[in-house]
Amino acid sequence: MPVDVIIVGGPTPVRAAMSATTRIPIVMIVGSSDPVSEGLVKSLAHPGGNLTGSTYAVSPERFGKQLELLKEAAPGISRIGVWWDIQMAIFHQSWAVPLEAAARKLSLQIQPPVQVLSRDGVEGAFATMKQ
Repeated sequence: MPVDVIIVGGPTPVRAAMSATTRIPIVMIVGSSDPVSEGLVKSLAHPGGNLTGSTYAVSPERFGKQLELLKEAAPGISRIGVWWDIQMAIFHQSWAVPLEAAARKLSLQIQPPVQVLSRDGVEGAFATMKQ
C-alpha cells in the first residue's frame, strides 16, 4: 500500500520504521530521549535522513527548537508561561537551566512556572499567569 508518511511513538517503532525505509518520511512523537546520541539523527536542528519529530529529552537544543517553532507561529511573543504537573523541585533541578538557556538565545523571557496538578487547577493557573 502506498504510504506518504509514517508516524510512530516510542523507541521500538522508530527503529522498526527506520529499518523499513529510508525514503518515506518518519515523524516520531516522543520517540527517543536523545535521538542524537542514539544515532537516530545528526542533530535536532537538522536531523538529516527521513526522520524528524519530537523528543522528551531535557536539553537546550530541544527547548530551543520548541521555542523557535513557537516564536515562528506567534512572532510577537516575548514571554513564555510554563505549566508544571509534578514537584516544582524537579522543574528547578532538571528543566529550568536548559529552558532558560534556550529562551535567552531567542530573546524570550521564561515566567516562573505555575503548578497545575489537576484539571481543577487550570483556571487558577491562567489567573496566576495573567498577573
